[in-house]
Amino acid sequence: MNCLECRAELTPSHAGHPKRYCCVEHRKTFENRAAERGKALYHLMYANRVERSKAKQMGLWNAMCQLVIRWREDDGSHPKYKPPYMTLSDIAAVDKPPSKNLYIKERAA
Repeated sequence: MNCLECRAELTPSHAGHPKRYCCVEHRKTFENRAAERGKALYHLMYANRVERSKAKQMGLWNAMCQLVIRWREDDGSHPKYKPPYMTLSDIAAVDKPPSKNLYIKERAA
């Protein structure tokens, strides 16, 4: 595996867990960037899911896509994101799925 920040080849860890970064500085840089970008997307995505008609009127999905395009330009040749399998694995390790579908009424209406 390669460092998520700089793409340097990583050596296996002694504990048997796969490494994601080559050094602490790269971990901090990568995670701080993700936190900053995540703050922007969190509220937009939540509103896009919960207030669908307003979100559509406001073009929230397009706004989120434009953010990603801007970030890819900022990142250059190496996009700075975790592969989806890592993100899903991280979520599964600390969270559980909703116990019921909270949006059934919205769809039926």
